[in-house]
Amino acid sequence: MEVTTINTGSSGNCYIIKSGNGDSVILDAGVKFEKITHHPNFPKFKDISFVFVSHTHSDHNKSIKDFKRSGCEIVSYETLPPRLHKQEIGNWFIATFPVAHNVPCWGIALKHKITNETLCYITDFYKAPMMEGIDEFIFEINYIEAYIDELIEQDKTLNHTGFNNHCSLEYAIDYFTRMKTIPNKIYCCHGSSSHSIKKKIYEGMKQFADEVVVL
Repeated sequence: MEVTTINTGSSGNCYIIKSGNGDSVILDAGVKFEKITHHPNFPKFKDISFVFVSHTHSDHNKSIKDFKRSGCEIVSYETLPPRLHKQEIGNWFIATFPVAHNVPCWGIALKHKITNETLCYITDFYKAPMMEGIDEFIFEINYIEAYIDELIEQDKTLNHTGFNNHCSLEYAIDYFTRMKTIPNKIYCCHGSSSHSIKKKIYEGMKQFADEVVVL
């Protein structure tokens, strides 16, 4: 699938997913509506199958009302059940599932009915279920535990609060080590601007997919 990152991180999150036949999905709407719709890779509204919004935090749901007004179908925390939930929308099979965060939050797995492409999006979590047989992941790696430990050792006023509700590089490595299938591609998303080191994340993750991209 073609993945376009509008923005990632605590300042806002939004990704455009386009299948091989042009069907598109918006994953999270955490930036201004105009920034999303004015992006050169933004599809025509008629080609947007649905907009998925993972949880209530503004860096993920900022433009949800705008997409509702535009007539897009919304799949969001507002109506999703707190369990694995499967449905079909247009040419997509989708499965949504709860993940552990400091507010109710969901991940999503997609499979296109025609092209058979698969993608899984999991962000803002400290624990998530294993998702096997996926071609591509957009997977949060917010921080590196070892780096935070070093900072705390240097400054005793610091602590892990604020990081504990997000995914660390160490958790991601354990997650993909336990995985039985090898993805084609992993996009590492939602990195903390001050506490993620892209090179170390890439080095830690490159063994788990044919291609790793640190956003």
